[in-house]
Amino acid sequence: MIPTSTLSTLVLYFQQDSSITMDMLTEYLTCMPVLKHLEIKAHSKLLDANAWKMLLETSLPLLTHFTLQTTTFRIEEVDLQDVLISFQSSYWISKKNFNIIVTKHEYSDFDGFGIDKMKHIVRCEFDWPVIQCWIAPKRTGNNNNLMI
Repeated sequence: MIPTSTLSTLVLYFQQDSSITMDMLTEYLTCMPVLKHLEIKAHSKLLDANAWKMLLETSLPLLTHFTLQTTTFRIEEVDLQDVLISFQSSYWISKKNFNIIVTKHEYSDFDGFGIDKMKHIVRCEFDWPVIQCWIAPKRTGNNNNLMI
C-alpha cells in the first residue's frame, strides 16, 4: 500500500457481514501516519481492545480523536459487558477523546423491497432512533463529557 501522508480524518462504516478483519484494518491504517481523527462504525469482530491499543500505539501516533461505534444489533447483549470492560483499562481511560460507543436502536418493521415499498428509504441501523447507549471507558472528573 502507498502511504497516505496527508489524510488527517477518516470515517469508516462496515456492514454487519463485512469480511474486514483487525489484521486487514491494521495494514490499511498503518499507511496513515498523520491521521488525527478516526471514527469507525464496526461489526463485532473489530471490538478487540488489545488489538486497538497495539494499533493506535504503534501506527497512529498523532491520533487525537478515536470513536469506535457498534450496536446491540451487531453484538450480543450478553457480550456487551465483556466488550465494555475490555475498554476500561488505564490506557483507554487516559485517552480523553478515545471512546467506544454501543447503541441500542428502535428497529422499524421493514419487510422488503416490493414495488409498493419503493418510497421507503432503507437506513443503516446507526441511523435509527437510539433508545439506549453505553460508553467506554467510564471516566471520573468534570471535563469528560461526550457529545454524540
